[in-house]
Amino acid sequence: MIKNFDAIQKHMQEKGIDSWLISDFRGSNPAMCQIIGKKFTTRRAYVYVPKVGTPVVIYHIIDRNAYENLPCERIMYVTWQELFENLEKLLKNDKAVAMEYSPMCAIPIVSWADGGIVDYVRSLGKKVVSSMDMFTLLTAVWSEENYKSHMYAAKNVQETKDMAFKLIGEKLKAGEFVNEYMVQEFIMQEFDRRNMYATDRAIVGVNENSSNSHYEPTREKSSEIKKGDIVLIDLWAREKKDESVYADITWMGYCGSDIPDKYVNVFNVAKGGRLAACELLYKAEGEGKHLPGYMVDDACRNFIKDAGYGEYFLHRTGHSIGPGATVHAMGANIDNFETHDERTLLPCTGFSIEPGIYLGEFGIRTETDVYIHSDGRVEVTAGEQDAIIKILED
Repeated sequence: MIKNFDAIQKHMQEKGIDSWLISDFRGSNPAMCQIIGKKFTTRRAYVYVPKVGTPVVIYHIIDRNAYENLPCERIMYVTWQELFENLEKLLKNDKAVAMEYSPMCAIPIVSWADGGIVDYVRSLGKKVVSSMDMFTLLTAVWSEENYKSHMYAAKNVQETKDMAFKLIGEKLKAGEFVNEYMVQEFIMQEFDRRNMYATDRAIVGVNENSSNSHYEPTREKSSEIKKGDIVLIDLWAREKKDESVYADITWMGYCGSDIPDKYVNVFNVAKGGRLAACELLYKAEGEGKHLPGYMVDDACRNFIKDAGYGEYFLHRTGHSIGPGATVHAMGANIDNFETHDERTLLPCTGFSIEPGIYLGEFGIRTETDVYIHSDGRVEVTAGEQDAIIKILED
């Protein structure tokens, strides 16, 4: 019933957590959706996961079709009084109860428990702690098939990126018009040809537009790409099948063969930040450690700060990548900037490393993806850009 159930209970025992109370109302909690699937529900429901023993699901009689076939102990309630009587009985001997809660809302992506139910559990004399790492184990861990789908996506995304830069070069060499939207459209068509899919369109930004981290050209508003321009291409996609995993990369190109120092110097700083993050991960691998996301962000960000560009690095170093429909998954982010992400970068999870420096006149971002295997081995899965592409060089 619960994905990675043994690993979740082992984590609870190691952390001194007595139980995990997953609360849901109308499908609002992704943890509950992982357990019961995409089912229509209208009333409050809870899954009680003890550190030892069998889970218990509590649900309303009206929603019984969604829960009655789950392979666990089941409690059905009718009145609100019955609901709280059953919750109190289940929690009676527990001291530390994990919930989808983050103190001071430090990590919003795990804050799905309603404040009222947190109040109720505390009113029983329980200590409420964050379920953050169990939430990751339930929602963001990859299977072997997930990993294979990600590697397929990484190969195709990288090949599409190469074709996009080649298209720009061919157009410019032939003296033909080309703009950001045309390149973006080419990328999306190529994804479709390769049986790939993305919920949002790729970013193609030239000059000052490359300094807008979520810039998106449109048919109506798009800049021409000319010789001497710096070009950022950020593209992400996954296979057109359930539970496939995205690949997400950003590469830089220059419309010429002799790249100005101002671009090279900033790219080298961003690349240095990316390498510093990966080096810390490799070091942790060698020591048999699993790091929290914020420490990897610190490694990257401190390198960029020391080079004098810290104020221009305006977002976290990376985001979780995992099974599902969106490129930003539910696992640990590489972040000590937008949030203080204390979640552990667990085995069988993936994430991006994508430092960016945005100067207004232009921006530089270099992005790859990383996967941590079940044995702790760290793998960069989506290529690493070593130098800005010389788009007009044969």
